[in-house]
Amino acid sequence: MMDRYRARLLPPGEWHRLDPQLTPSLDPHRALIVVVENETGNIVARWMAFDTVALEGLSIDPAYQKHPGVAARLMQAMTAALVERNIPQAITMITAPEVERLAGRHGLTPAPGRLWVLDLRGLLEGGHERTG
Repeated sequence: MMDRYRARLLPPGEWHRLDPQLTPSLDPHRALIVVVENETGNIVARWMAFDTVALEGLSIDPAYQKHPGVAARLMQAMTAALVERNIPQAITMITAPEVERLAGRHGLTPAPGRLWVLDLRGLLEGGHERTG
C-alpha cells in the first residue's frame, strides 16, 4: 500500500513550484526546502531552512545610552559591514522596549510571530532520535 503523503527534499530545480516570493534570495547551495506531496504530487506543505545572520550582543555603556550619536554610529557601521559582505537581511532578538524604540528609529522592523528554537545539539552529539 502506498503512503498517502510523501515528504522529501525539494531540489532547487523544482523551486519554481512554490510561491516565487519565497525563493529569490535563497542560496540553492545552502538552503533546504522540505515538502509534503499528496498522492497526485501536489505540494500540500513546505518548510524552508536557510542561513541567516543574527545580530546579537548589542551593548552601550550606560553613561552613553542617552547619546544618540553612539547608537547611530554603531548602526551605520554594522549596516556598512553587512552590505560590504553582501548580506541582504539579518535578524535580532529584542527584549527591552527602549531597544525596540532604538531599532525602529534605525530601520529595523518587527518580524511576525514568535521566535522558537529547534535544538539539535543532542542529535548531533550522538543522542537519540527525536520523534513526534
